[in-house]
Amino acid sequence: MLPTAEDIRDHIARALPCDVLEVSGDGHHFEALIVSPAKGVVGASVTAMGFGFSADTAVIVEFDGAEVGGGTTDAFGTVAVTFNVPEVGSGGAKTVRMSGGGDEAEASFRVIVPVAFVVDSVGDGS
Repeated sequence: MLPTAEDIRDHIARALPCDVLEVSGDGHHFEALIVSPAKGVVGASVTAMGFGFSADTAVIVEFDGAEVGGGTTDAFGTVAVTFNVPEVGSGGAKTVRMSGGGDEAEASFRVIVPVAFVVDSVGDGS
């Protein structure tokens, strides 16, 4: 019996702690994408680590549809690309996508919008 995407995800998660790990594939070939950290503010540094891609292949990383970086897989089809969270229209769940050589994988990232507090002192102090 062939492993499932869930089997591959569980195997990777046991060996490499991660916040977000998504695995996709057709039963014969699987791609996995780890995004760490899994949430942050605009400008935060994020690393997308891809596994199971074609060897020695250029990949691009997109954040919510905008290209944010790229790299080349090694002989084992793995690659790590670090990027900064770009300006986005709103906070919440966004998609990180890595693709190249006909392979692709996606994972979720949550953009946190900082809350600003305004302190207004009123009164004459008495």
